[in-house]
Amino acid sequence: MALKIGELFATLEIDDKDFSKGLQSAQNQTKVLSSAIAASEKTVSRYQSELSKAQSSLRSAEQAQAQLNQRLETARSAQSSLQSEVSRLTDAYKAQVAMTGENSDAANELGLRLIEAKQALEQSGEEVQKLTQQSQKGEQQLRKLGKSVDEISGNLDSAEQSLSGFQSQLSAANSVLSSSAARLNAAGQAMQEYGKSVQSATEWQNKLGNLLTVGVTTIEQICSAACGRYAYTPPFRLGERLIPFYGVKLCEGVTFIRDLQTDLGTIHLLRAMAKIEVACVTPGWNISGVALQRYNAAGYCAPSGVYGFGDYSWPDYVGTLHLVGDRNDAEPKSLDFAPSAQGTFVAYVPEYRNLAGGTTGVRAQDAAELRVTFRESGDKEYPVEFKYYTSVPAGSRLGDPFDIRRNYYYKFTITKAAEPLIVVDVYPYEEVELDPGFGLLSASKNEKRNEK
Repeated sequence: MALKIGELFATLEIDDKDFSKGLQSAQNQTKVLSSAIAASEKTVSRYQSELSKAQSSLRSAEQAQAQLNQRLETARSAQSSLQSEVSRLTDAYKAQVAMTGENSDAANELGLRLIEAKQALEQSGEEVQKLTQQSQKGEQQLRKLGKSVDEISGNLDSAEQSLSGFQSQLSAANSVLSSSAARLNAAGQAMQEYGKSVQSATEWQNKLGNLLTVGVTTIEQICSAACGRYAYTPPFRLGERLIPFYGVKLCEGVTFIRDLQTDLGTIHLLRAMAKIEVACVTPGWNISGVALQRYNAAGYCAPSGVYGFGDYSWPDYVGTLHLVGDRNDAEPKSLDFAPSAQGTFVAYVPEYRNLAGGTTGVRAQDAAELRVTFRESGDKEYPVEFKYYTSVPAGSRLGDPFDIRRNYYYKFTITKAAEPLIVVDVYPYEEVELDPGFGLLSASKNEKRNEK
């Protein structure tokens, strides 16, 4: 059963008396860990059984597909032979008609054999077509089964890692049984960290007010709430400022055990901003400044309509904008880009709608654009629009504008001629693996993570 909103916060409540009793009893601690190990072993056993069945089904399907492909190859070979026979009989029939006339016995016999060969060729073609369709369906089924095997294998790996983690924790717990004082000291430190996590979660819940209701509140309501917005004020520099992230994952069949860290596996996150980079590759020409004309001064931390990983899978991620008020800012503003150590100019900005009414190929009147200046050309500004200059994705045309979307990287490369020649690469951010402690690890471990 999935953990509902509200139930998550209920798990963060602290009962100081019960918590202290649990820490004073090493036996209770090992029982909790043993229970967690037993539950993990059942999960591992279940995934092993599912994987064995899925692999067996895949092997059977592969054997059946191999037999079907052999039949198809045989049918195609027979079709080729019949085609050659039809060609041979056609030539022989024409030659016989030329010698004896079309009503001669020899010509009639060849004609009948030609008709029979053509009928056989037609039947052979139908057989090849049928077998080809069956082969294509078989290949689709193989891909589906292979994907299922990979998914179950991944779940098994995660479950085995969780089991190994619980076993390591149990070993560590047994090693401190001889010192109750050390055990209580560690419990006190863990209590402080746990209290900080509860306080942070409570503050966030207070900001949401009455929004969270168990079994009623939806993900969309949280993502579109006023407290889910962030203000954007330039200059925005990474290291000084943080980019909001959003991710969602359905956790079913997961057992949450008090005072123990639960591994939920990978949660894919989306950045709430886009990265824009401008560079000039012409020797002797140097960009002196880049400014973005029109941008939004606020954005949502989370996208709209994303309730599971399937809603934001690579390579498209989120295809719709989630703008405050579902519109761009009315007030035009200019944003100066910051120069990087590599000589490029970079900015991180909220989403912005450049398509008129979201219509492909139609540029909005309030569309954003870049203004580029070069040291070699004084104060002259060169406008650069957000549109496809060279490579065009499916469904768009050369010159079509595009929106500025979250979690995307827009790289403009300028070649300076009489007028700038522009190439823009549009692609999602690269994937970065994170391993946060979420306040549940010891202070020493969190400090080591922060150093990294």
